[in-house]
Amino acid sequence: MNKSLKTYLSILFCSILLLSLIFLISYAINRKYNAYEDYQKEKELEYWSVRYNLVELTQDYINTVAPGSDVSAIQILECCDKYNIDIRLLLSQGFNESHFGTKGLASKTNSIFNIGAYDSTVFDKILGIHKYSHPNKSIEPYCKLLQKNYLVNKTELDLISNFVDISGNRYASSSTYEKALRETWEKLNSLGFEDLLNNYNKIKLETNH
Repeated sequence: MNKSLKTYLSILFCSILLLSLIFLISYAINRKYNAYEDYQKEKELEYWSVRYNLVELTQDYINTVAPGSDVSAIQILECCDKYNIDIRLLLSQGFNESHFGTKGLASKTNSIFNIGAYDSTVFDKILGIHKYSHPNKSIEPYCKLLQKNYLVNKTELDLISNFVDISGNRYASSSTYEKALRETWEKLNSLGFEDLLNNYNKIKLETNH
């Protein structure tokens, strides 16, 4: 075998080895990427499944304790996600304040959290900004108020123990207000909200939602 042929075969052999190595590396990378993609898809499906279950549980609760309420569970959850508020606080107040817009002044103002409806206030004296065309429209203003004036260096659990704003003003005048909220909160936990929320918050972080 002459020298030039040996050189050619050597180069050919090295080329085949290099191509094989490149193929194996590409194959390994593709497998890893595909596995990651599959994992992300599974997590995304899990997120929407848990979210659906939370919306369903929320709507079932509203329908059970306040038949005839037009409040949407999806609207509540979306606002809670947007303003990073525990949904149990909204549900506890929504129930105790107005049975989700079906009791008291809220049945006229559509303000399910009774913002602006102070003790003995009649409908005509409530400011127009606290009257809504639909109960769902009162949810976001309430979340903004909580975030700005109440949940400042506090948690939702702090509030249901002492519901005061940053100036120390109480949300409600009733001395048993917090007790009622805590009882509703515990009721929600017994219905499965605590476990489902823990799972939901965990999967939100994992999927960057």
